[in-house]
Amino acid sequence: MPLYEARCRACGSVHEYVRPIARCMETPICCAAPTEKVILSAPFGQVDIPAYESPVTGEWIEGRAARRNDLAKHGCRPWEGMEQEQKVAAEARKRIDAEIDKQIETAAVDAWQALKPEQRRSLESAA
Repeated sequence: MPLYEARCRACGSVHEYVRPIARCMETPICCAAPTEKVILSAPFGQVDIPAYESPVTGEWIEGRAARRNDLAKHGCRPWEGMEQEQKVAAEARKRIDAEIDKQIETAAVDAWQALKPEQRRSLESAA
């Protein structure tokens, strides 16, 4: 949908608003009255992304919806900048470390349970 501008007749402030082209004259309210559409400003429309080849499968991706579907289908997400990437990587490392700690704890308990009673007593007395 295009982005339009409207000016308040009372206070002179400029407001941006988004409407379908057919409803472009439905301007926002300011100072208890409808604003006046600024005719000289060009409407802004968001164009679709250019088509590209999926780096995962090599499929041809056309448009935002196909991109979202492709990312979701392969467990990927869009690039959000280095700071966000580092944050996500740190969270992934924490999850992996917690899983490793859980596996180590389980292995230690299993090993302790597998010991004979006299082996357990000798280890407890050594500590």
